[in-house]
Amino acid sequence: MVRAPAALLALLALGMRAPADDAPAPVDLRASGSFRLRYEHLEGFNVSGYGGPDDDLLLGRARVRLDAASPLGPTAALELQSAYYWLSRLRLDDLGNATPHRDDLDVRIALLEWRQIADTPLGISVGRQDLTYGAGRLFAPMNWGNVGGNWWDAARLLWDEKSFNLHALYARRVRIEPRALNRHHAPFHLAGAIGHLHIDAVEPEVFYLLKRNESAPDETRHTAGASLYRRAGQGWDGLLWYAVQTGELDGRDIRAWALLLHGGHTFEAPGRPRLGFEYNRASGDPTPDDRHEGTFDGVYGQIAQPYGWMNFVMLKNLEEAVLTGSLQPSSSLTATLELHLFRLAEPRDAWYWSTRQPERRDPTGRAGADLGREIDFILGWKPGGGLEVLAGVARFWPGTYLRRTEGGARPANWWFLQLQWSW
Repeated sequence: MVRAPAALLALLALGMRAPADDAPAPVDLRASGSFRLRYEHLEGFNVSGYGGPDDDLLLGRARVRLDAASPLGPTAALELQSAYYWLSRLRLDDLGNATPHRDDLDVRIALLEWRQIADTPLGISVGRQDLTYGAGRLFAPMNWGNVGGNWWDAARLLWDEKSFNLHALYARRVRIEPRALNRHHAPFHLAGAIGHLHIDAVEPEVFYLLKRNESAPDETRHTAGASLYRRAGQGWDGLLWYAVQTGELDGRDIRAWALLLHGGHTFEAPGRPRLGFEYNRASGDPTPDDRHEGTFDGVYGQIAQPYGWMNFVMLKNLEEAVLTGSLQPSSSLTATLELHLFRLAEPRDAWYWSTRQPERRDPTGRAGADLGREIDFILGWKPGGGLEVLAGVARFWPGTYLRRTEGGARPANWWFLQLQWSW
C-alpha cells in the first residue's frame, strides 16, 4: 500500500506518452472534480458537542481526480483534496487533530485496481480508497463532513460474479492531520470478509470484521452480521440489518448487538411521494462496573442523515424511531421531512456524540433514557450543468435525560445552505 502512489504515477506517465499514429492510446485518462461551499448556523451546540457556544461555519472543499484505465485491465485513481473553514468561533487548536473541517492538502484516493484478471472473477484493489458495504451502515465514506471521516489504506481481494460478490479486506483507518500529509493511522487493524448476492431488486449481504487495537485500550472485537436491502424509488423498499459483537475489551467480555429495521413505500402519484419508518437500536452497557462490555462499537458507516442531520448521536447505546416523508415535484427538485425520536438503549451507559466519545453520562441511571427529538427539513435542487443546491433547517428538543443531568437542556437549532459544482 505504501508504494501505490508511486506505481500510480508510473501508470499515468505511461498513459501520457504520445502513441504511434495508428496505435490506440495505451491508457485512457479521465479527469473530474468538484468544489463545495456550505454555510452553517448552529445554536445550542457546535461540532465539539451539545450545549456549547453558538457557532457559524463557512466550509469549503475542492477535489480533483484523475482516473486511468489500461486496455490490459488494470485501473488507477488519484484524488487530491483541500478543505478549509472560516467564521467559526472555534480555532483549530480547540478542535484538535480530529477536526472534521480542515485538511490543507492531501491525497484522498491513491488506488490501483485490477478486476476480472485474465477474464476470471478474481480481482485486487490496493491503496487509499473509499469503502462502502452493508447499505452504507457497515462502511461508508462519510462525505457530508468537510474533510470526510472514513479514509482507508486498504488491500482487498475481490471475487465478482454476475450474481455473487465475495470481498476480503485488510484496512487501516487514516488519521487526519490538518496541517500535514495524512501519513499515520488510527491505532487499530481491521480484517474481514463481505459476501453479497444480487437477486433482482433485493440485495442480501453477510459480513465479518475483526478489529485489533495495537495500543490501549487492549481490544479484540469480532463483528458478524447480515443485511437485506431493497432500494427506494419504486414501490416498497426496506433494510433489515443485524450485527453481533464479541471479543474482549480491557479484560471485559464483549456482548453487543445492533438492529436496523427500515421500511417505506414510493407511491405512483404526482411528485412520487414516499413515506417511511425506521427503527434503530444499538446495545448499551446496563452494568458498566461488571466484567461484561455491552456497548456496540458503531462500526464505520454513515452518521449524518441516517441518525439525524444534526449529528447528535451514532449507532452506540442508541434507540431511535424515525418517520420520513419525501416529495419530488420535478426531476430536479426533492423535499424531505424527517422526525427522529432518540432514547438511550441503557440509561446507565453514556450518550455518545457523533465522534464516538461520551457526551454525557449518568452512572445511576435515574435520569432515564429520553434523550430528545429532532426534526429535519431538507430541500435539494439540481438545475443542471453539474450544479447542486442543498438547503436545510433542523431543531432538537431535549428530553428528560438532558434536563436531569448536568450540562444544560437548551433546544438546539441548525440551518445550512450548500452549493456544489461537479465536473
